Amino acid sequence: MNLTEELMKIEINLEKSFDSKRYEPPVREAFYLNNWIRYKKNLNDLDYTGIKQARVLFRALKELSAEDREFLAMKYDPPSPNTTRITDEVMAKQVGMTLHEYRVKRRLIQKRLKKIMVKHKLEAQER
Repeated sequence: MNLTEELMKIEINLEKSFDSKRYEPPVREAFYLNNWIRYKKNLNDLDYTGIKQARVLFRALKELSAEDREFLAMKYDPPSPNTTRITDEVMAKQVGMTLHEYRVKRRLIQKRLKKIMVKHKLEAQER
């Protein structure tokens, strides 16, 4: 199974996991990933909502494989806090992939992360 097929399969499973009888705002993993460096850098200064969001992200990242977590970290958690986020084009060259291959792999990993985040959200609602 190639990456595109696996991505489509994950999306279908995500859609099935939502309860259509009640509205819950969707989990936007890109929002959490884009704030990853802010959560780390300003952990002591985060408000209640920021702390909850950081907890959601870091719990989900912990469940990803080390390889997937490292792949996302290269883009969203640069080694130097003053570094601007690296573009997909630059990242693709660094990891030796075409731009398309890189984006497909990144999105696939992000979908895995989203699935974990949704699972945590549903478990929290059941408590």
